Amino acid sequence: MQYGINHLGHFYLTHLLWPKLNKSNFFRVINLSSLAHKKLFGFFGTPVPDFTDMNFEKNKYFPPLAYSRSKLYNNLFTHALAERIIDHKGISVSLHPGVVRT
Repeated sequence: MQYGINHLGHFYLTHLLWPKLNKSNFFRVINLSSLAHKKLFGFFGTPVPDFTDMNFEKNKYFPPLAYSRSKLYNNLFTHALAERIIDHKGISVSLHPGVVRT
């Protein structure tokens, strides 16, 4: 579920808007990410993409890992999109909004 909400929504919205973005003079694609893509908060280890089990259907669902991977997928998508924008009509960036104690 986190993969769908945290990543696929960003990806699909960009896909739907792409024809209009591509016709504009200049555009920005800004994806909300998190520092969690680098390290599991409260746990040791670095998230590694698992393109064979993105929805944790094969392995046990572990919420912190699912969240970290979903944000990692955002960053991978943002980087890949930035490489494909070769005509300098736009930019693709991701950002970490900061940490809030809730």
